[in-house]
Amino acid sequence: MTNRGTELREHDDGVNAWRMLRATARADLDGIAGYTSYGESTGSFTTRRELPHCGAVMIINLGEPVSMGLPDGSWVKVDTGEGFAAGLHMAPVLSRSAGRQAGVHIHLNLLTLGRVLRTDMRAMTGQVVKLDAIWGPSHRQLGNRLANANSDACRFDLLDQAMAARMSDTPAPHLAIRWAARRLHSNPRTPIAALATEIGWSRQYFSERFTHALGCSPRAFARIARFERLIGALHGTPRPDWAGLAAAHAYADQPHLVRDVAALAGVTPTALAASFLPNGGGILA
Repeated sequence: MTNRGTELREHDDGVNAWRMLRATARADLDGIAGYTSYGESTGSFTTRRELPHCGAVMIINLGEPVSMGLPDGSWVKVDTGEGFAAGLHMAPVLSRSAGRQAGVHIHLNLLTLGRVLRTDMRAMTGQVVKLDAIWGPSHRQLGNRLANANSDACRFDLLDQAMAARMSDTPAPHLAIRWAARRLHSNPRTPIAALATEIGWSRQYFSERFTHALGCSPRAFARIARFERLIGALHGTPRPDWAGLAAAHAYADQPHLVRDVAALAGVTPTALAASFLPNGGGILA
């Protein structure tokens, strides 16, 4: 078995309980940060708010059915043993269960999701797609093997093998696009034109290549990166200084921050800050 770094998060207040074990992926799997094996039982709520972020989502459900509510009002039901993937969203998605969940979450970036799914990422933007529609029966075989594995360590090894197989005959992302995405994620204030100039492309050509690879424009990606950094700053902040946070995270002013949170989270900043569940439990809807 692969020697991995792991992080365990647990919570149990007598009503809601969850356990999440995150582990790093095999070192040669570029673009895959790791995996989380999770299980939970919640008595006081059934629905979470999944916020836009710069990463991709791939989950294989090993517990009771879950449903994903999209911004357009439609719902995608994911049964036991099924998986789903999602590209970048510009609005929150709802995750609803019957109170009990279990599964594995593959943590990967948008470029790598396109490579693993072997699909145009523009078709994934704002979507939750069941893996049946992309991988066919092979993903159910993986789901069965994950469900029957006798330990989390075995599940992580199985996921390493599956991800390596999916990437074995697909080209790696263009180095310039990967570099630009990392720059924008680490510093959303980076001018788009400056990135294009450093690469040696016109701004229009750079934007076209970026959008094809990640499913969103560089400007949209930077907006989500800024929002993602704001959400990170809110964790563990009981009384947020909204004006200070706006200045720290490149919003024009506090009203700009309020508008952006309302658009991307679907609630006010104050309501969002009050919705965080403890110890990595997510955000209440």
